[in-house]
Formats: sequence, structure tokens, C-alpha cells
Amino acid sequence: MEEGVVELLTRELCSKKGMNTSEVYEDYVVVLKSINDSMKFCKNDYEFAVKLFNIEPKDRYTWLHDNVSKYLSDNNVSIGDANDIMEFISILEDIKL
Repeated sequence: MEEGVVELLTRELCSKKGMNTSEVYEDYVVVLKSINDSMKFCKNDYEFAVKLFNIEPKDRYTWLHDNVSKYLSDNNVSIGDANDIMEFISILEDIKL
């Protein structure tokens, strides 16, 4: 997860400065952006990246997992859809610290 958070923040900062970035860790960035786009934890990807970056690295995946779970429960998402979404974010767990 660490790499995805840092890459997302890097892309957002570079975008604000009009700079190009590489497309490394694309799978992780896609997951993070998709989650925020769907669940609106922050009003934009930059704020979401900053929020995640400010969480202790060892706690980031747990924070994301818990907040996604709460969102799914609060919004009465079907069990099947919830399982698909949790599997989708599990991509990030492979690289958590």
C-alpha cells in the first residue's frame, strides 16, 4: 500500500505543478482513486492522497479496509458486491507494511 499512496500523492502534486510523472504502481493507484471516486472519503484525489499519507504506514491498509467496510455497511451494499469490492482493495494488502 505504501507504494500506491506515495505514487498517488506524487502524481497529484505533479499534476498541480504541470509536471509529467511515470506510470509506476498503476494497479495500486487505480484502486485508491476508484475507492475515493466511489466512496468520497475526500472531495478529490489530492486530499485523499494527503489524508492517506498522513496515516502511519503500518495503519494505512487497516484504515482503508475499515472505512470501506463501514461505507459498504452504511450503504446497504449487497454481500456479493461487498465481497467484490473487498477483493478489489485486497490488491493493496499485498504490499502493506
